[in-house]
Amino acid sequence: MSTAGVEELPALMEENAEKLAAGIIEEWREIGQNEVWLSLPSNMDFDHLPAVLRALARATFAPRVDRDLARALTGESAQHGSDRQEQGFQESYLYTEYMLLRRSIWELFQEHLTPSEAYGAIVRADALISLSTLACLRGFHRLTYEARGDWPATLDRLVEEWPLIRGRGP
Repeated sequence: MSTAGVEELPALMEENAEKLAAGIIEEWREIGQNEVWLSLPSNMDFDHLPAVLRALARATFAPRVDRDLARALTGESAQHGSDRQEQGFQESYLYTEYMLLRRSIWELFQEHLTPSEAYGAIVRADALISLSTLACLRGFHRLTYEARGDWPATLDRLVEEWPLIRGRGP
């Protein structure tokens, strides 16, 4: 991906999501070698990452985060959590994945944006990654929510209660 400004980066992230995801996964594997507490299982797939990157790019750089953008992000993230649960991975890996995602997004923004653009973008992206993490955890526990008859309403409430949707936040 070439150097881009705040106007071009969202499209570049969306168009190059597969390539970007491959680089991020490689970076995560290297990090896990040096910081073992951040290592992820070698049999873990990351098929979901391009879709999460696309949804994150659209929401981060939108003039405002509306319900549709937030629902797209929470939907992808909840599916990821549900997939991880079905694959038999422990919940703690979700936190590791999202921590690594924050780190990778921050590095990407620093590489392609001016310092002030990068700061503004990461503040919003960080809020969205927090939303994504919560949706992922709800997806991981989807069977519990379904048993209570509270799926997908729990995701709708999450979106409605999120400060960016209610007009507060970056």
